[in-house]
Amino acid sequence: MFLQACEKPVNPGQIAFVNDVPLTLKQLQAVRDSLALGEEFQEKGGNEYSAMQEEYGPFLAELITQEIVTQEMDRLHQGVSDEELSAEEALIRSDFPGEEFERMLMEESVDLDIWRENLRRHLAVQKFQSTVLREYITLSAQEVESYYLEHQESFRVPDFIHFIQFSGLVRDQIVLACEQYRQMPDSSAIQTRFPNLAIHEINMPADRLAPEQLSGLEGLGLLQVSPILEMNGELFAMVLLGREKARSMTRTETYALIEGILLEEKTRNEFGKWLDERLGRSKIRISIRLVPENLRK
Repeated sequence: MFLQACEKPVNPGQIAFVNDVPLTLKQLQAVRDSLALGEEFQEKGGNEYSAMQEEYGPFLAELITQEIVTQEMDRLHQGVSDEELSAEEALIRSDFPGEEFERMLMEESVDLDIWRENLRRHLAVQKFQSTVLREYITLSAQEVESYYLEHQESFRVPDFIHFIQFSGLVRDQIVLACEQYRQMPDSSAIQTRFPNLAIHEINMPADRLAPEQLSGLEGLGLLQVSPILEMNGELFAMVLLGREKARSMTRTETYALIEGILLEEKTRNEFGKWLDERLGRSKIRISIRLVPENLRK
């Protein structure tokens, strides 16, 4: 790797060059923001560059890695298409109702175009690993079996509890709704009769339930009703629908999980070897303003 500090970038905001392709401060900030770590650079005190001298390392390394991968994908004519980018953006936006996505970007002072560019780089790394590198990775049934035998105690299905919960502010409505559900287990019909109640059918591991829920369900038999309890300022009661005891997973159930674990590990190792080799052939220049004084030559 040819690495040097550049005294004065051609344009303001440029912080590094990878094979003569400039990287900017905004791109670096986008990487930092996407990792959701810490406060803004400007809040560290002093100017942006002096603040980042202490923190830029991991984020700049990630940005340089993304740029190297992006250049390779472009060379292979397998870069992230506009359609792929739009599909991923739509998936992310689906988690934000209405205009919450735009509001979130505005509150975080994130430019939409920079956000999209950062997303494209992130997708390029994912695509490179899942397509280009995947061709060099093999996984045998013997490797999966060996992993299972070595770690089988860690593959367990926890205790699951299946119940329906009725929440609201009026105790008598909750009691009546529970009794009617026991007689006719149709949650949609009960919701129509009691529009002021929140009715949720829940099936999840016992260790993920709130203490109030666990205490109310303790000792209940099938279709029995818990006492009226209080949680987060609301009254609620539950009707038990079933329990599933913890058990060890079978080989069939664990195969896909183990395959994913081993493929991820092999991909990570293969990517590390590829990146080391590619860094050795890359020309990287970093703005001297981002290099701490004790490391400057």
